[in-house]
Amino acid sequence: LNSIDLTHDGGYILGGYSSSNISGDKTENRIAVSGLHNDYWVVKLDSVGNIIWENTIGSGKNDELNSIQTTQDGGFILGGISNSNANHDKTDALIAKEDYWAVKLDSLGNVEWDNALGGIDEDYLLTAFQLSDGGFILGGYSNSDNFMTSDKAEDNLGSFDFWIVKLNSEGVIEWENTIGGEHLDYFESLIPVADGFILGGHSRSAISSDKTQNPIGGFEYDYWIVKIDLEGNVIWDKTIGGTGEESFNSITATSDGGYMIGGTSVSPISGDKTENNIGAEDFWIVKLDSLGDVEWDKTIGGTGYDILESIFQVEESFILAGYSDSDASGNKSENSFGDDDFWVVRINALGEVEWDKTIGGTDDDRLLDAIKINDSEYILAGYSLSDASGLKTEGNNGSWDYWVVKLSPDPLSCSITSTISPSGPTSFCKPGSVILNAPIDASYTYQWKKNGGNIPGATSSTYTANKTGNYQVEVSNETCSDLSGEVTVVASAKPNAIITNTDATNDICFDTHIKLKTGAVAGYSYQWYNSTTPISGAISNIYFATAAGSYRVKVTNSIGCFKLSTPYEIINSCRIGDENGDVLIYPNPAQTELFIQTDGFNKGEIKIIIYNSTGQKIFSQSNNNSELVQINITEFNAGIYTVIISDNEKMATKQFVKE
Repeated sequence: LNSIDLTHDGGYILGGYSSSNISGDKTENRIAVSGLHNDYWVVKLDSVGNIIWENTIGSGKNDELNSIQTTQDGGFILGGISNSNANHDKTDALIAKEDYWAVKLDSLGNVEWDNALGGIDEDYLLTAFQLSDGGFILGGYSNSDNFMTSDKAEDNLGSFDFWIVKLNSEGVIEWENTIGGEHLDYFESLIPVADGFILGGHSRSAISSDKTQNPIGGFEYDYWIVKIDLEGNVIWDKTIGGTGEESFNSITATSDGGYMIGGTSVSPISGDKTENNIGAEDFWIVKLDSLGDVEWDKTIGGTGYDILESIFQVEESFILAGYSDSDASGNKSENSFGDDDFWVVRINALGEVEWDKTIGGTDDDRLLDAIKINDSEYILAGYSLSDASGLKTEGNNGSWDYWVVKLSPDPLSCSITSTISPSGPTSFCKPGSVILNAPIDASYTYQWKKNGGNIPGATSSTYTANKTGNYQVEVSNETCSDLSGEVTVVASAKPNAIITNTDATNDICFDTHIKLKTGAVAGYSYQWYNSTTPISGAISNIYFATAAGSYRVKVTNSIGCFKLSTPYEIINSCRIGDENGDVLIYPNPAQTELFIQTDGFNKGEIKIIIYNSTGQKIFSQSNNNSELVQINITEFNAGIYTVIISDNEKMATKQFVKE
């Protein structure tokens, strides 16, 4: 197993090669005619490692898959080598000894197209992936010269050179470039950048052709980093190493615009290497700036052989993944389980080891690729000869098997419990707010979330919430993190409070009980005012005004948010009668009978209207020049009543109490 990638459905795609017939997890016989030859073998896993499908792809001789990547359409691009003629899944004839062989699969593993590319000698394809334009970039090394039937337009520059090929979305060559010096230059990895690509490998070449610096170790291999533009032209190159031998394997872009490169080294302090080796062969990582200049380097290992295969960034740290036969020594904190084991190391932004993990059985286990699912979960991929032992839970099916391991944070090592303590009520009226508090510790970092998404800049131990939403906080330290439960905050707007006059006038002289109303909403409460004085019993959304005044209504919603309306003026244009002489009401309080003496009202018809305390008209009568009116109030409820007496010229208002 050489390569792994995430798939669009949350699972994983594995790519490598196999010489097995139907057995174990393999449902197809090998296509290769000999057990000494291999086929591409692709396996699709779900999110928990169960096999969904697998496919054997080959041409009858030797086909070795080195790289697999998920494509934009949910399919996959495969890259490797083949020495077969057109046969079975291969549609192109062999050009020479070994050719690049790129194969495009759909999401179910069916071959859509393939393309064999090469020159007249050996061409080894190590990586293939899709670009944003839908095309593909292939990277490997070649010792082929140009030949009239080949895809290689340039002769070799030395022995083996980098050979980079750009294909369109259908697998047709758009451009290719041979990059190297006078001797051996082995390509290993590349990454895209905004204005081109960064290539990495190791080289023995002196200054010649594309190589601008001599080897540091004489005739030993050094890291060789090359930047090319989008058309494959060299922009710059860097030779990096010590006086011993370095073998380059991996490169990743860093968040500061530079690069982290890594592989293995046997060099002492010399050249670019600032630390002696710890064992026979160690991880050697080098931090470069955006121009490829060395910023710092670190040697990491135990006393045995430690081979670095993959690097990727997580937050501000880096994961280094490879294999090792070292026991606990140097930077290695755990003994080996058997021979080679998977070895994973996390370093901080300055290259200092944060933790390391040895994973394996009692035989050989070699990690060749690793990817991150997120900043705290990783997938490791390689091959294993171990039976169930050590940390390996399943026995081997044959000889070397694919072995996939998922790493997640150890829940037992995390002592953080993330909670939210509100400083007050979480339901409030706008423009209010509530302070949400997380546990405080100097080692903690914080990220507040609203409705599941990060709140930009909300990274302190408190957050002031002034909007409705479900809030959480993720609390982290150097080893783990914990996400709190949700706290629901409700920020309610104030209700509308608008008075509407449903009658034709606001003049009591023409309408003795004017109907005022505001909107009725379930769960709301109401209180009417005349000026600043609350009107007793006026608690519905409707009020009948029977006297001149400045009326307002206070509307309160179900959580206590309220609004007071603007005043609504009721006027009285009638001449007001003299309450001492024009009208006399008795007895007051009254029980069964009420007498109204209207000596001052003698201009035609006299109207008498009685309202209860809520403004409801409960009695109305007209008399012609009667100076004494008797009214039976036996059926009236106990309370305060308003009496309005008017003729054609004036109006008087009196109140009485019914006992």
